[in-house]
Amino acid sequence: MANVFISHSSGDRPFARRVRDDLQRFGHKPWIDDDDIAVGDHIIGSIEQGISAADYVVVILSPRSVASHWVEVEWKAKYWQQVKQNRKMVLPVLQEMCEIPILLQPYKYADCSSDYGDGFRTLLSVLNPSEHSASQATVTTNTDDLYPILARAQVPGERVSQLLVETLAHARRVGSGSPSLISVAEK
Repeated sequence: MANVFISHSSGDRPFARRVRDDLQRFGHKPWIDDDDIAVGDHIIGSIEQGISAADYVVVILSPRSVASHWVEVEWKAKYWQQVKQNRKMVLPVLQEMCEIPILLQPYKYADCSSDYGDGFRTLLSVLNPSEHSASQATVTTNTDDLYPILARAQVPGERVSQLLVETLAHARRVGSGSPSLISVAEK
């Protein structure tokens, strides 16, 4: 199975943890900063080791990660190795609609923005190309990807109506929306 470095913004941590958990369920070895950097470890050295040991870097794409210098440094380190070796090593995963970095624009991404399960299965098909189970994979449904939407409610200037629309869309996608909440909001 593959060693996978998960490059993400701290604002996307719940989503990154969900990807980590699902990768582990399918036998992969994900590297994620809050799990793999211990107190007293040299942060930059640990990240460098994680990227070097990784077969793939999964770059979580969101407005927060695209704006993050650290995320850019992480995936570009593996990107140049990909160019030199002429093999797939950087795997973009779209968590939320955003401006795709120019170097990643020519590449297909796993689209988790509207359906996490479909996007994750697309990612898994690259990591498990010989296994037919990737297309049949059952992916966990949880609400961790709802937290970034709700956290934005604390940001001055955020439109509550837009957050409500996104929350209801999420509830429909995961099938866990309360019918009474949806019917009240749609009236």
